[in-house]
Amino acid sequence: MAVLLEVTGLVKRFGGLAAVDGVSFAVAEGSIHAVIGPNGAGKSTLFRLLTGFHTPTAGTIRFAGRDIAGLAPHRIARLGLAQSFQITTIFPKLSVREQVIFALIAQSTASWRMLSGFPRLGGHRDVMAEAEALLAEVGLTEVAERRAETISHGDQRALDVALALATRPRLLLLDEPTAGMSPFETERTVTMIQRLAGARRLTVLFSEHDMDVVFGISERITVIHRGRVIAEGDAASVQADPEVAEVYLGSAA
Repeated sequence: MAVLLEVTGLVKRFGGLAAVDGVSFAVAEGSIHAVIGPNGAGKSTLFRLLTGFHTPTAGTIRFAGRDIAGLAPHRIARLGLAQSFQITTIFPKLSVREQVIFALIAQSTASWRMLSGFPRLGGHRDVMAEAEALLAEVGLTEVAERRAETISHGDQRALDVALALATRPRLLLLDEPTAGMSPFETERTVTMIQRLAGARRLTVLFSEHDMDVVFGISERITVIHRGRVIAEGDAASVQADPEVAEVYLGSAA
C-alpha cells in the first residue's frame, strides 16, 4: 500500500521538556493504524502536531507527499486530514442535523451565501441529502432532531465523527474514540469505524487505551513512551514485545 502519512524525526519541546522526541512512523493509505502508550507518553502532543495546533521543534510531517509541518490547522484540514477529539466539539444547543448541515456548508465555496439563507435550507437539496446520508452512516438518523446535549455520550462521539467526516477527509484522526463508553457503545463505535474505513476507503489513525479495541481492529500499531517510539508492528508482534509489556501492557513477571 502507498504511504499517506509519513512522520520523520518529529520533535516538540516545551522549554527543556521533549514531549515528542524523534518520533518516526508511516501510515499506509486505507489502513487502520493505532498509536498507543501510557498517559503522558506524548500521544496528544503528537496528534496536535499532525493537525497543526502545535508547530514542530524539528522533523517533518508529509501528508499525501506534501510537507505539512507548521501549516495552520484549517489548511491541513482542507488538504484532507481531520480529527475527532476526545472532548467533543459539538454545539450542545443545536440539533444533531443542524450541526451536520452547518459543517457541510462550511466546506462550500458558497458557504456565506448559504448560511445567510439558514434555516431556509430546504432548497439546498444537495446539502440536505448529504447530511442525511452522513447521519445514517454514523447511526444518528433516529436522533437527528434532538439537541446534542440530550443525546447519549456514544451518540455525541458519533456526531463529532460526523462533523469531521463533513470535511471529506482522506485521513481521520480519532483521539480515544471509545473513552467513557459502555460496552455496547464501544462495540457500536468499533463497528462504525470499520464500516466507515471500508465504505469510504478512509485511512484511520487513532489513539486508544482499550487494548481489546486496539488489537481487534488495527492493522499496524505504533507504541510510544516518554515521547519516543519503542515498538511498531501488527498486534501479535506488539503484544510479544517485552519492552511494551514492561512499560504499558503489564509484564507477567
